[in-house]
Amino acid sequence: MEKIFEKEKRSTLPGQAANQIREAIKSGKLKPGDRLIETVLAREMNIGRNAVREAIRYIEKEGLIVTTPFKGAQVVEMSKNDLKDIYDVRNALETLALNTLAMKIDNEKTRVLDAVVKEMKAVSKKGNLKAIIDVDLKFHRTLCELSENKVLLEAWSAISNRLRAFIANGDGLYGEDTPEVTLGTHYPVVDAIKNSDFKLAVRILKEILERGYKMASRSYIASRPA
Repeated sequence: MEKIFEKEKRSTLPGQAANQIREAIKSGKLKPGDRLIETVLAREMNIGRNAVREAIRYIEKEGLIVTTPFKGAQVVEMSKNDLKDIYDVRNALETLALNTLAMKIDNEKTRVLDAVVKEMKAVSKKGNLKAIIDVDLKFHRTLCELSENKVLLEAWSAISNRLRAFIANGDGLYGEDTPEVTLGTHYPVVDAIKNSDFKLAVRILKEILERGYKMASRSYIASRPA
């Protein structure tokens, strides 16, 4: 197996090892079904097996790893039903975020949203798929952050990690749409927020998520063995 992990200093907390494992899953370096062998991870990161074991427990709680008898720890394999559940929860959380933001919107928050839109426009012209996916999710995360609801943000972050792992390869994710078209669907949400039309913002957001679910489903089907 190709070496994936950098060596960690022996004093590093298991949480830092967990960060490496998490990023390897989100980036697609570790794929669904891949086994996480403690001795291999410990050697690559230059830490003890106990630290690796604890790091794996961290990631397992996030739903990115599953541990089963005789197989040990593996990167979780998600089904199409799992994908539907993720988007249903995203819909509920992000709708709540927008409705909460409606009561807290101010000039500083609109400046934050404008900055994200500016970043999305710049990224869309470069065609880097990873950067496009990252900035797409950043837009939705920003809505949750601006709601100032910490529990909501924690829940969104947990499911977004699973979604990011799911779409790590991104094959066919956006179909025939260009990045400009896909990311461009998000800009009217900010326009509606700035015009204090949160009903419109919610409606557009729901349309974006429904579109996202359909694209992710299409990508999922395309990735399955024939």
